[in-house]
Order: sequence, then C-alpha cells, then structure tokens
Amino acid sequence: MKKLWKVWFSKRRHLYIEIARKHRSTPWRVYHLGHGGRGKTLKDMRILEELQQYGNLTIASDDGSIGTHGTVIDAIKACGVKGDVIFACGPTPMLRAIKQYAADNGIEAWISLEERMACGIGACLACVCKSTDVDSHSMVHNKRICKDGPVFNATEVEL
Repeated sequence: MKKLWKVWFSKRRHLYIEIARKHRSTPWRVYHLGHGGRGKTLKDMRILEELQQYGNLTIASDDGSIGTHGTVIDAIKACGVKGDVIFACGPTPMLRAIKQYAADNGIEAWISLEERMACGIGACLACVCKSTDVDSHSMVHNKRICKDGPVFNATEVEL
C-alpha cells in the first residue's frame, strides 16, 4: 500500500475533517501551514485537535509559535517525512515548492490549483495555466483549470 501524505493550507478547515474521517485507515500525514501567533484562533486550535484524532499532524507556522518555524517544505524536511504520493492545495508559491520537492525526491504529486473562473465550462479561457502538453481546445500549452482540473499531476503544469 502506498504511503500517502497531504499538504494543506489553512483555508479549507471543513474539508480537512471530512477527508481525515474518510481516510482514517490510510497511512497518511497532514502538513498544515498555520499563521503562528498572528492568526492562531480558538477555531484553528480546535481543528488541529480534531485532525490529530485521524492521523499524524505536523504543523509549520511563519513565526514558529506552533510547530516547525518556516514553510511546509521546512516541516517536511525537519520531520524526515517519506511518502509515495503527495496531495497539495494552497497558494502558488507553496505548490511550486511542493512540485520541486516531489521532482527532486521522485515522489508523485497532485496539486489543486485555484484561479478565477469566468464561465466555469472552459470556453472563455480565463482560468488557464501553463502546461507541459498542448491543449486540444486551444492548441497551445495550457490547461483550463475549470474544465481540465482543478487537480493536476504536478508534472502536467508549470507554476
């Protein structure tokens, strides 16, 4: 069985709990980038306590007030995490770092991209991202996040 680990940013609290409950028997780790002392709220602490019930939780915070001081990548390296697949959602700089870390370590990575979506069906091309292959719709190197994603294998997109 593959060892899975997920990288999450702090916006999707309700989704974290659902995924954690559903996959409680799967070996996985969660890396949650908190905002340290600046953004730590009672709600943040409750979500962390609840997530700890379902799996191993490692936290990275900007100011080091909780967990590892630094980024998600800093926490991954500090904890010596090993895994076969990464699933990540969050800001583009974090996804870029995850993609590079996965490539450097031969780990499969799936990333969820966010972009403003004008039409939501792929016709307007407002939500495109650069890709490694040619899009059959526009015949250029891009993917429509609303239609082709929003989750992509990290090797398919350029960040």
